[in-house]
Amino acid sequence: MRIPLTLCALVLAGLVAAPAARALEDAKPPSGEARVTVPVVLVLPGGQRLEGTLLEGSKDGSLKVKTSYAEQTFERKDWVQVSARQRPTEFTIAEQLLQSKRYKAAAGKYQAIYDTYEHLYIFGADALDGKGQALMGLDSYKKALEAY
Repeated sequence: MRIPLTLCALVLAGLVAAPAARALEDAKPPSGEARVTVPVVLVLPGGQRLEGTLLEGSKDGSLKVKTSYAEQTFERKDWVQVSARQRPTEFTIAEQLLQSKRYKAAAGKYQAIYDTYEHLYIFGADALDGKGQALMGLDSYKKALEAY
């Protein structure tokens, strides 16, 4: 009995796609568990650069960073600048939605970005600015003001 070529292609595609889909699921922690972290570069007073993973940030500017040495907390006076090594790809999607005038979807995407990274205090201003722009596109000026 011969197996149709289409069926073979579908089985092969499933074998290839399944591990990739599982890897994406593993990358996102289930809700209520460990939060998202971001690889960052800290610039310390004097210009020294320190690479690590930002675990948590706070309103007062203190940062909890895992470096190659240990997990450390840096008070606001202990660092000059913090920047992500790479901006999350969600921003690209949200920006494309905004540029294509899909304002409601863009506002939702920016809100999701804010919710995901809120505990880090690193992308909040960008996410809320994007949400505000999207809400202005919807003529929701009062809500846009609240976002800002």
